[in-house]
Formats: sequence, C-alpha cells, structure tokens
Amino acid sequence: MDVNELLKTSLMKNAKLLAGSNGISQSINWCVPDTGLEFENWVMPGLLCIYTNKMKKYSWKQYSDLLLKHSPAGIILFNMTEESARELFDFDFFDKHYLPLILMPNSKNVLSFTKQMTSLLSKSFNVERRTEEWLRDLCCGYKDASNEALGELLGYSHECSYYCLIARLCKVTVSNPLSTEYALIHAKNELQRVFQIQNNSDIPCLAYIEQPALVMFVPFINTKRDRKYHPFPESP
Repeated sequence: MDVNELLKTSLMKNAKLLAGSNGISQSINWCVPDTGLEFENWVMPGLLCIYTNKMKKYSWKQYSDLLLKHSPAGIILFNMTEESARELFDFDFFDKHYLPLILMPNSKNVLSFTKQMTSLLSKSFNVERRTEEWLRDLCCGYKDASNEALGELLGYSHECSYYCLIARLCKVTVSNPLSTEYALIHAKNELQRVFQIQNNSDIPCLAYIEQPALVMFVPFINTKRDRKYHPFPESP
C-alpha cells in the first residue's frame, strides 16, 4: 500500500494532506508512533511515523534527520490543528524531500489508531506478497502464473505495455541479509516514486526482490494493448 491508497481508506477519511503531495506514491511498510523511534530496529524504509510530540529525546531536526536517513513513507500529525502544524513545521521541507505530511485532527487515542493502521497495512502487505510471488513465478516461466485474470487481480493491466528495470546492489553484506532487503525496498520506493510521477497514473509498477537484485516492470501508460495476453519474458 502506498500513501495515496491509504488516504482513500475509511480510516483516513478525516485526514488532510498538508504537504509533500509529490511523495504520495511512497510505499508504506510499517507504522509506529514517534516514541518508537527510540528502538533502532523499528526504523526502516517505508516507515509511516505518527507524530505525537511526546518524544522529548529529540529536537525536530534530530527527529527529521533520523527519519530521512531511512527513507520514510510519511508523517501523520496526530491530534493537532492545521494552525499549530503551520507554526511548528516548514511545509517546503516536506515538498523538498517528497515526504507526505498528513494531518489527523480530532483523534485522541494513538494506541487504538496505531492498531487499526497496523491491521490495515498487514492486509495490504499480504496482497503485495501474493503479487510478488505471482510475478516471480511468471518470470520463471511457470505456466500456472500466466493466467490473465489472476494477473489483473494482482495489479497487471492488459491495456499497458511494460518495460523491465533490474537494479542490483554493488555491495552486498552477506552477514546481514536484512540490510540488503531494506536497501532493495528503498530502491523500489525511489523507482516507483520517479516513474509514477512521470507517468501520472494509477496503474502500479510491479516488482519483486530476488537478492541482491530488484526486478521491476514499469507500465507504458499511453501504449494500448489488444486483449491478447502477453506474458512477461522469462528471466535469462
């Protein structure tokens, strides 16, 4: 799930995007309140952070530096007015860093909100995993994967052509495969952001990770295809 999809859910019906609209294609992988930033292993690419202003350990600059170092998906301002947000934050900062700043007014219970958000993201994460598994099987030439109806269900559009991008990490830390996974997730988020902004389309990029590489298929939005199903080419 990306930020744009999240904003369309019932959970976020009262939300308002204040800044960083150029980053709404960022994928969300995790959600924690700002107090969770004290736990280093909770900070990862695609983090959606709920700003409660209760973490006195960091100044805003330290807070933002910590987040930007890990490619966050966005920040939700919890139980704050728009006027207060404009006094506290420089909105140009969020536009510059493609960082969505979302206002959630009149919300009181951060724990309840975080639980609902985690449940929503978990369902979306399972769908994304199924999409990645289908795409990997398709690229490996498994016949069961080349079903057009299944592809349409998982994000494929028969109306588009796709071109393939393969990003490979030059330096891989074998002792820490998790850091490699995070680096590839960051690459995926960046590529999705760039190409979806250029194409200005709701049709998603399709991608899966095959360490130490990221395989991504980007749609040609303006190229119409006929109804005949065109499977992706087998991997070399």
